[in-house]
Amino acid sequence: MKIFVNSLTMLRVLATILLPIVWVYLDPISILIFVVAILSTDFFDGLLARTFKVQSLFGALLDQAADKAFGIIILLIIGRYEPLFYLVAIMEIVIALVNIGGGVKGATTNSSFLGKTKMWVMGLATTCALISIFDKQLYLTIDIQSIKDLLLKFMENKESIVFGFAFLTVGSQIMVALDYAKHIKGEVKDNKKKLVYNFKSEKELKKVLFDTEYYLKNKDLPVSKHLLK
Repeated sequence: MKIFVNSLTMLRVLATILLPIVWVYLDPISILIFVVAILSTDFFDGLLARTFKVQSLFGALLDQAADKAFGIIILLIIGRYEPLFYLVAIMEIVIALVNIGGGVKGATTNSSFLGKTKMWVMGLATTCALISIFDKQLYLTIDIQSIKDLLLKFMENKESIVFGFAFLTVGSQIMVALDYAKHIKGEVKDNKKKLVYNFKSEKELKKVLFDTEYYLKNKDLPVSKHLLK
């Protein structure tokens, strides 16, 4: 089951890579179905990992990378229609680089409450942008009148709605980047021991990356604590 769960996450990575091609060649409804399918793998890999108790550090790191890659790719695609989303994508890259830099220096890079709030805001902004891009096709496809009425109201104000959510997202991203940078700087400063990049043995790394019991006991440690002696 652990292999299946990690394969599901890898499938999300592959689908993310294919997304720009899918966007060009498929019709709008098929594109939305493809995007929903990608998002569903994010839900099911975590659910299955917890249900069958097959969580691992490798799976967690792969999941984070897959989520970040999908977020940046979809934002760059949306930027073709809504240029402000290019800035949203750039800020996501900045946050990723801050976290990677923190990890390299031995700091913890777990998502904070502020970071999780930013993800919700960005999710709403992305959803509104996608609806805005495909609003006419959605209006013609949906048969439920109440939903069509809501969609029509959205279409009348979509520019201000999408801009507003994108603006809020950028603001929250700036706050998150500064918060993470401050946290990392403080943690690195408080760590008196100099970080030495001496990796554990192959056998130890295999246990660290794939053993569920080890992961559940030590998941809050910095990545450097897992991988280095």
